[in-house]
Amino acid sequence: DAEGFLKEQFDIYVYNWLFNDLDTDFDVATVKRMQNIKKITHKVIEYIARFEDELKAIWEKPKFVRNCNYVLTLDRLSEHTDIIEKLIKSPGWKNQEEEWQSLYNEWTDDKGDVTKKEWKEFALERDFEKQIIQKDKLNSKYQYLPIDTKFFPELRYQLLSCFENLKESLDGQIIKTDNWQGLNTILPLFRSQANLVYIDPPFNTGSDFHYKDKYQDSTWLSLMSDRLQLTNNILSSNGNFFLHLDYRANFLGRIISDYHIGKLNNEIIWCYSRPSIKNQTNYTRLHDTVFWYIKDKNNVVFNDELIRIPYSESTQDRNKYAAGGSKYAGGSTERVTNELGKIPEDYWYIPLPPGNDNQFMFFETQKPEQLLKRIIDGSTNVGELIVDYFSGSATTICTAHKLRRKWLGMEMGEHFEHKNLTRLKKVLKGDQGGISKEKDIKWQGGGFFKYYELEQYEDVLAKSQYQ
Repeated sequence: DAEGFLKEQFDIYVYNWLFNDLDTDFDVATVKRMQNIKKITHKVIEYIARFEDELKAIWEKPKFVRNCNYVLTLDRLSEHTDIIEKLIKSPGWKNQEEEWQSLYNEWTDDKGDVTKKEWKEFALERDFEKQIIQKDKLNSKYQYLPIDTKFFPELRYQLLSCFENLKESLDGQIIKTDNWQGLNTILPLFRSQANLVYIDPPFNTGSDFHYKDKYQDSTWLSLMSDRLQLTNNILSSNGNFFLHLDYRANFLGRIISDYHIGKLNNEIIWCYSRPSIKNQTNYTRLHDTVFWYIKDKNNVVFNDELIRIPYSESTQDRNKYAAGGSKYAGGSTERVTNELGKIPEDYWYIPLPPGNDNQFMFFETQKPEQLLKRIIDGSTNVGELIVDYFSGSATTICTAHKLRRKWLGMEMGEHFEHKNLTRLKKVLKGDQGGISKEKDIKWQGGGFFKYYELEQYEDVLAKSQYQ
C-alpha cells in the first residue's frame, strides 16, 4: 500500500518538523501554508502510488510461457517407428548426437580440474543410428535414449500427437523461473494437487555459493512467507510439507511454517559425516533439521512398510535368545515384530553423496537420493505429485522420477540447464547412481518430461509502454 505508507510517513515528518521546534508560531498563515503543502504532497504521493500499483500488478500477474520443449525416451515412441525414422533423418539428429557426446565427456572447471566423470550411459558406437530400428522394431539397446524436441522443431507436433492424453503421459515438468512467479503462475492448475512439497531453501548462511544466500533475517522471512502462503494453496487435502534447514535458519523456518502450514507434525534430524577439519575450535556440526508438516491431521499418508530399516544386531540377538527359550537380561525391551525391519526413529543417519557416485553433481549443498527416497516413500504413493521449487541439483525430482511419482521442479540461472536438465536426461538414460541399484528400485531408465521458461518481472517491465 504505497499511498497509505507514504502519507503516513509524511504526517510523521510534518509532526516532527512542527513540534520539535518550540518556536513555531501557529498563526493563520502558517496553518494555511501547511495545508497547501499537504495538498501538493498528497497529489505527488497519489501519482507515485499509481505507478507503484502498476508495478505490483505486473509483479503479481501470471507470466507467459516461452521456450517450451519436451524430453522423452525412444521407448515412448516404440509403436511409432516411422516417427523415430524421421528423427534419425532430421537435420537436428546431428545436434542431438552432439549433446549425447557432451554428456559422455568429462567436465572440467576453470582450473582444468575434472568436475564430473563421464557418464558411460551416453557412450555410443559408430553409426549406431542404423541399429536403432531393426526389422521395423525399436532395438531395446537404445530404447532409453533421451530425445530433446528443441533439436526437432519441425517434428515437435508429430511427436506430441503420438500421445492421446499429453498431460497424463508426462512424468513431470521443470520450470526456469523465480519460484514465487512460478508458484503464482501454476496455482490455477495445481491448486490442492501436490501430495508432497519438499524444499531445501537457502539456509541464510551469510555467504553465496550457487545461489544468493546473504539475506537479512527479515528479508529471508519475507521471502519464505510469500512462498509458503502459495505452498499451502497447492497442497492436497492429504498433502505433506517438508522444510529442510540447518541451525542458521531452522528456528525461523519453524515459526513461519507454523503460521502458514499449521502445527508441526515431527522434527527429523538428518545426520551425516564429513572429513575432520584441522585446528577445529568447535564441536563438529554434522546434522540438519527437516520439519514435517501435514495439511490435515485426520488425513495422513504414512507408508511404514516402505521405510522400515533393519533392527540392530543387539535387538536381533535378544530375539534369538528369546526364541531359544533363554532369558535375556538387557536394557532395551525392543522386539523384532516385523520381518521388514523397524520404523526409523526421528534421527536418520544417511551419508552424503560420495564424489564417485553418478548422482553427485558438484553442488555444494546437494542432498543424497536416499534421504529423499525415505521422505517420498513414507508420505506418498506411486503416481502422486511431488513439488520442489528450490530444485538446486535436482535430487528431489530425479528421486521422484525413479520412484514413479509425478514431479514438478523450479530453478533459475545456469544450473537450470547444467544441473537439472542434464541430470534428468542422465536419469532417463538409466544412470546407476543414487538409489538406482536398490532392490526395490532396479532403475533402468525411461521417461517423458516438459521444460520451459516463464517470462520474468524484468521482461515485462522492458516491454511495457508508459503514457
